[in-house]
Amino acid sequence: MKTMMTLSKIPTKQSLILRRDSGRTVGQYSADGEQRTNDMQRATPDSSVKLALMLVALLLALPAFRTQAQPASDPAGFYRINCLSNSDTIVSIPFSRPAAANVVVDSVTGNEVTVKGAPGWTPNQFVYSSTAEPVPQTNTYYLRFLSGAKEGSYLPVTANGEDTLTLSLGGDDLSSVADGDQAAVIPYWTLATAFMGGKGAVASSSVLNPRTEVLIPDLSGVGINLSPTISYVFLTNAANLSGVWRQVGEGTVNKNDAVLLPDVYFIVRHNTTNGTVFSAQGSVPVSKLVIPMLTQTSTKQDNFVAVARPATMTLDESGLFQSGAFLASSSGLNPTDVLLVFDNQVAAKNKAPVETYYYLNTWRRVGSGTTNMNNQAVFVPGTGVIIRKNSTIDGFSSFWINSPNF
Repeated sequence: MKTMMTLSKIPTKQSLILRRDSGRTVGQYSADGEQRTNDMQRATPDSSVKLALMLVALLLALPAFRTQAQPASDPAGFYRINCLSNSDTIVSIPFSRPAAANVVVDSVTGNEVTVKGAPGWTPNQFVYSSTAEPVPQTNTYYLRFLSGAKEGSYLPVTANGEDTLTLSLGGDDLSSVADGDQAAVIPYWTLATAFMGGKGAVASSSVLNPRTEVLIPDLSGVGINLSPTISYVFLTNAANLSGVWRQVGEGTVNKNDAVLLPDVYFIVRHNTTNGTVFSAQGSVPVSKLVIPMLTQTSTKQDNFVAVARPATMTLDESGLFQSGAFLASSSGLNPTDVLLVFDNQVAAKNKAPVETYYYLNTWRRVGSGTTNMNNQAVFVPGTGVIIRKNSTIDGFSSFWINSPNF
């Protein structure tokens, strides 16, 4: 898994290709503009009653899911996140959208997967199209493998036949996918589906005076301390009472269908005294998750990471170091890789991280000496972290393989 060459991602209209040679390049893609109250803080994994009830149902459901020969629907969950007024809130969605199809692999040829059972799909029903007839296809889809050698990896769907799925590999390959592997065709979250009817955002009358912005991290930038490159605003006016998402600098182009990646956080910035509650509900991923980590040959590289899990994980439970995605340090004075954690309870814009972790025989926190932090509850549902990778000789991407802890 560590020598896998690339993994494709879709930041709105583009597909960001992670390459083992230069680190990354950008190419065009099809899609054209898709209450955890913070009572549950970073170190309090059991304070949300709704989450606890959801996890009980999840645990009851897991044995059936894992023993079935055919794929099954994931359990569902609900979560709420407080987005503070006049502040940035680091947000991720701890669920996926419900799968459009659960499949079992029959065979693979190049970038095309044939599935068992003759589902009889309509050609290209999983392909985004704002002009499709009789109704537009507003979703963009990816295929996530749920078992086998590529369990946890996801790749965008670019075409489909009656029983086939064509994937954008971006330099990856499907040679390790085997007959009988399970997978799911899943729609990406979009602005319209994550913020239903604009809920969670304060509507603006002009993009020039945004009351709420949804900021997307710089996924194609090289280096550290990168500023967001995309800003979306939920706009309402007399001509559009229902509201529509616009991208700053993109005129009147409708961005309701702009894609939100499953393993990248976004920022809700309120420029108003009104705070909001972002509500998230969806399917609980029970498979492994594979999250790529970019590196560069001449500089450190920030990775803006979200983990789609509805339960808090400790550093040790996360598998970040064990998977080889996070390199150990030889000294606490000059750590190799570092993990930067934010505090969503603090009202501030352009937030600085409040905690920095590194690995030296055990997990340690900057400022805490040699204290073992393996059991520190760092990965909290609904938020995100920055993983700052040290430069590498070859610029290879590494892959965090995260297993559920429930």
